[in-house]
Amino acid sequence: MSYVFNDSEKRKIFDAVSKCDGMVFEPKRKFYDAVAIEGRNCAPFYQALSDIIGEKLSGRDFFDSHVKGTLKSAKLWLDVAIDANGGRGAYSALIRAYTVRQGQLRLNEKFSAELMQESSNGVAVNFVNSLIHGSVIDDLDPWTVPLISQIASIDARAVGEILFRRKIGKEDTASSRNSGWSGTIAFSLLGGEFPYETWRLISAGDPGSEIKGSHEQAKVNRIDDFKNILFAIDSYSVALEAVIKNFGRNIFESLFSVVPEQINVALSSGSVNPLIQYVVKGTPISPVVNLILRYGVNAFFDMFRRTYESDATFTATTDETFTANAYAFFSSLSPSQSQSIVAKAIGEYGSARSGEY
Repeated sequence: MSYVFNDSEKRKIFDAVSKCDGMVFEPKRKFYDAVAIEGRNCAPFYQALSDIIGEKLSGRDFFDSHVKGTLKSAKLWLDVAIDANGGRGAYSALIRAYTVRQGQLRLNEKFSAELMQESSNGVAVNFVNSLIHGSVIDDLDPWTVPLISQIASIDARAVGEILFRRKIGKEDTASSRNSGWSGTIAFSLLGGEFPYETWRLISAGDPGSEIKGSHEQAKVNRIDDFKNILFAIDSYSVALEAVIKNFGRNIFESLFSVVPEQINVALSSGSVNPLIQYVVKGTPISPVVNLILRYGVNAFFDMFRRTYESDATFTATTDETFTANAYAFFSSLSPSQSQSIVAKAIGEYGSARSGEY
């Protein structure tokens, strides 16, 4: 059971929604739709929810540990969403840089600012519509504060539908599992249950692992799994570098206040690998993440490609050629091929080879 907004709080939420220029109400369907215009956002809605939940957490109301944990996780996410959707601050830079990189890797294109804003507003629209009407797909009752796993579904679905499904269809895991979403590895910082949202990267070879309660069944065992993990690591690294470029290294202490101090020290000194390893620690993707980071994204990709093609004659991949090379290789495989061909790491034998088919 979670917290249900009262009538007074509902009015505050509706008032905030009326101030959002990033969504419009469709009277026939009685649902809100996202606006695809740069600068138009739904930050007032997020701010109102954050304020209401913040008052509950700091007030005299008593909640059991489960409800209190749900409220805390929701507020953490909302506070990130305020800046991310508003297009300002380090969180926005991180999420948008990650997402742009995913577009380059998966679609060989750079998302426009308008499309990025539509996707961001789409998350807010999913949230508003789910609050008002409830959500069968998310198992969410109307006007109930969602669990962090339900928020993840609301968030990821908008990204998958708006940015990827329109271009690559619904068979690719970027659409069906939302594997191109920035929260696949980052959501562990907001709470929730093992294996957090990492299952979205590796569910191709494990039918049923996408069902809530069965996510732990997802294992790294298909080409698609390795592709998704490789893309996530590369995108996260690029996104962190974008934050450094725009805000400096000192921003990490406040940006990642929930991680151990030594992680922020490493970030401040220029190493992003410890953070990536920390956010996936203990999850099914952790061994492969460690393997990729050990060799580096470029070298690992070349080893993977060499193993599959049995060809060692190509020019080594560099930072400048990684996106083009990765897109060319992985896009040559159809979704059904990528999701059916078995691939396993052989790190326990000390081999530099990445796959076995």
